[in-house]
Amino acid sequence: MFALDFITSKQHRPGNGEMIMTSNATFHRPRTNSMGSVTSEASTAKSRSPHTEGHIKWLATLDCGSEVMCTKFSPDGTLFAVGLSNGMVKIFQSDGTLVYSLSDNDVLKTRLPCTSVQFIPFSISENEDKRHVLLAVYASGFVKFWHYPSSKCLQTISENPPKQCLCSSFSAMGDRLAVGGADPAINIYDTQTKELIRALEPSDSRDVMNGHRFRVFSVRYHPTDQHMIISGGWDDTVQFWDDRVKHAVRHIYGPHICGDAMDIDPVHNHVITGSWRRNNVLQIWDIDSGSKIKDVPQDALHKCMVSHAGEWLLGYRINKFIQVH
Repeated sequence: MFALDFITSKQHRPGNGEMIMTSNATFHRPRTNSMGSVTSEASTAKSRSPHTEGHIKWLATLDCGSEVMCTKFSPDGTLFAVGLSNGMVKIFQSDGTLVYSLSDNDVLKTRLPCTSVQFIPFSISENEDKRHVLLAVYASGFVKFWHYPSSKCLQTISENPPKQCLCSSFSAMGDRLAVGGADPAINIYDTQTKELIRALEPSDSRDVMNGHRFRVFSVRYHPTDQHMIISGGWDDTVQFWDDRVKHAVRHIYGPHICGDAMDIDPVHNHVITGSWRRNNVLQIWDIDSGSKIKDVPQDALHKCMVSHAGEWLLGYRINKFIQVH
């Protein structure tokens, strides 16, 4: 299982030799050997050394102390949140400084993974407090809004009926929240009232594929379309939704999504998917037509990190290390 995240052109991009994030454990900075290639103090075996091609450069391997379940950049790219298998959420500055650790009694009691983190979108005109709110969803079924400078949980939503929460996404304006998980339904919440607006789900007919049939592992609001949602899961489909309508409006067949492994390029109106399989793991699709544009070549170690159309893309597998390119 792995996940994908874009660092858009408006966000902070690391310079040569600069790292994006670290942990409260060990930070390993790359160094150049006599042959001019990048090496790492963290590399214990050649077979585990990062491999890149083209314009992607490996910056650092980060030991987070517990298995990494999810990651997300802040809207301005200056912070990076990491959700861990023990339920903790850690937030780092782009210079590698650990600045916040988030947990409460619910997290410490259940010790279940944090499966998705999202910084709430904001605009310059909005209240200053809204700029410092992080959403975290958990396998325990909790959906929590954190004021991360104070490490306080502002509000908790409990999925009803209870289910594992596996993915989440804010609308572009931040007024709606989509949460998916262990059943085919995607719940849409009002972020102001925290009330459920509606559940997006398939019809009862088995002859129409207008929603998911199994777990939903990834959900994304379109960055510019206020009502478009895409989602993926075990049923080998990417579903397209209008959040004002109960059933999906169309779908793509092919990607086998087993993690938060989708993202949208708003400049070219493309979606990239990461599938849990041996071949054709990373694929790029045209959102308007639903047609596949290309299969992204894998490197020798099957890492899941690419740069497409000038955008940085971060991928990671579930372990306690994050490799940053």
